[in-house]
Amino acid sequence: RAVLQAAAEYADEHRQAEGVRFGDAAESVATKSTLSPTTQRSYQSILRTIRERYPDLYDTPIPLISADDLQSVLDSYGEDHSAKTVRNWHGFMCAVYRTQRIRMPIVDLPPREPIEYHIPTDFEVKLALQRALSAGEVELWVCISLAAFGPLRAGEIAALRREDIDFAAGTIHVSHSMAR
Repeated sequence: RAVLQAAAEYADEHRQAEGVRFGDAAESVATKSTLSPTTQRSYQSILRTIRERYPDLYDTPIPLISADDLQSVLDSYGEDHSAKTVRNWHGFMCAVYRTQRIRMPIVDLPPREPIEYHIPTDFEVKLALQRALSAGEVELWVCISLAAFGPLRAGEIAALRREDIDFAAGTIHVSHSMAR
């Protein structure tokens, strides 16, 4: 009984999206007003690339797109882009499928790239502080000190303005953050 219901739901989902091309569904996802401006720009860039480099995918009705078709597009795009970018593309494609209430075929994604952090030694921090002071770069000295010894995030330090720091009172007012 559960199998029959699942089969009926599957058929229903595919009937609903029968005539909807991937490109049309993707256009509606990329222009959703509920997305952040950054996400909208990213999705529109992905959409533009799909339209230009993969017109077959763009013009194909969603139910007719196979896992192999999607894998081929992701593999091709991944040849000259990072694993993170390919994963972002996959996320966009999932959003397109979700809007049509169709399960996206399973594809293989590239492994996450490990992030290598350099944690400066005490000597390196002291050296950087000394060089900043000897060059008369008080603002740089403050940023290095905050990064090394303070509780602020890098984006908060980068967004600091001179008026946010009260040297006399020894306080910092954090009200902004920057992102890459």
